[in-house]
Formats: sequence, structure tokens, C-alpha cells
Amino acid sequence: MSFSFLKSTLFAVAASGLIATAAVADSPWEHPATPAPAPEAQAPAVEQNL
Repeated sequence: MSFSFLKSTLFAVAASGLIATAAVADSPWEHPATPAPAPEAQAPAVEQNL
């Protein structure tokens, strides 16, 4: 295995890792497109215990 092959392989792995990290950083999981639903209203006796 030549040094240039190893060097290019390591560069490709590092570059794909950086691209994957950047893609995950702005995922809909972290920044949803819609707001969270309002909490459900409970019975008054339950609300007093919350």
C-alpha cells in the first residue's frame, strides 16, 4: 500500500466526516419547522398537584 493511497483515503474519510457533521447540525430534529403543541388541560384536581 503506497503512502499516496493512504493519504488520499484518509483525506476522503475526513472530508466525508466533516460533511456529515455539518448536515446533522441543522437537522429538523434540533430546529423543527412547526412549534410544539400546547399542553393538554387536565382536571382541576390534577392541575393543583402539578
